[in-house]
Amino acid sequence: MIWFFLIILCVFCFFTYRFYIRFIGAKLGQYVREDAPKHHMSKEGTPTAGGVVFSIFILFFSLVLNFFYSIPFYGIFVLLFLGCMLIGFYDDIMKILNKRNLGLKAREKLFLQLILTSLVFYIMSGNNDYFQVSLGVNFSSLVFHDSVVDFGWFYFVFLYFLVAGVTNATNLTDGLDGLLASLSINTLLGYMVIFLLLSDLGVVYLVFGIICFILVFLFFNFPKASVFMGDSGSMAIGSIFVYLSIVSKTESYLLFLGYIYFLIALSVILQVIYFRITNGRRLFNITPLHHHFELMGYSEKDILLRFNFVNIIFIIVGLSFILFKFI
Repeated sequence: MIWFFLIILCVFCFFTYRFYIRFIGAKLGQYVREDAPKHHMSKEGTPTAGGVVFSIFILFFSLVLNFFYSIPFYGIFVLLFLGCMLIGFYDDIMKILNKRNLGLKAREKLFLQLILTSLVFYIMSGNNDYFQVSLGVNFSSLVFHDSVVDFGWFYFVFLYFLVAGVTNATNLTDGLDGLLASLSINTLLGYMVIFLLLSDLGVVYLVFGIICFILVFLFFNFPKASVFMGDSGSMAIGSIFVYLSIVSKTESYLLFLGYIYFLIALSVILQVIYFRITNGRRLFNITPLHHHFELMGYSEKDILLRFNFVNIIFIIVGLSFILFKFI
């Protein structure tokens, strides 16, 4: 029953994208940042905010799925996913209205994420088990060490950095055709393995459904994008990773399951720090990191393949640590 329903939704999602690109996308054209690699100028005007489409289908599928399998802490999933998608969509609209690749200011986005985190924490505060975070691996001995620390109310700070860090990292990663979509499919497959080990079929089906809708989007996003997911899609994807890590208590393993996202975000942070302490010198040609490799002469497809390869390696390493818990 649920598989047939998912297939029908994917077909509808496909034709919705066809309609969106043809009739709506023309009014929601992407503006390319001024310092981007020159060949990106040909992408200006490509429909953006396409993440809204797969987000709507993901929410609808999850709602129906929850009736059959009772997704754990479903309210947190909806709040996180919908909240991040709306913040991203507002950012997309601001860019379109401003007619340049500048939407919400960083502090405005962080403030909205703070409000969202407060709402999520309020819901979570009724369950003290949430405040306990697994530290995962003891790196000094490179042996799995399932130590758990009770963060107490300090968990709010941890949760805020998790939400802001992950969603902004996935947002920064969305800069090349098919890059974030393909990387996120790898990460979601990793989480499917984790929830299979946890015997939580409801979340397994949810993750599989999310992968299917992202694959539909990827059909139109690669190799030459007909639509971009925009901040509405990239931030929504980041929120999914936050939810899955919280429910499975694998927050510390996001460093492995989403290695490339953090590497790209780190490149931006290091660039800013280096720029300030050296009075204007640059550590990279340009950030985020994938644009640096473009200026070095790598094609978008080469970068996509190499980033995915590295991401898969780190996902396998992360899963191998987690498997120790079940051996």
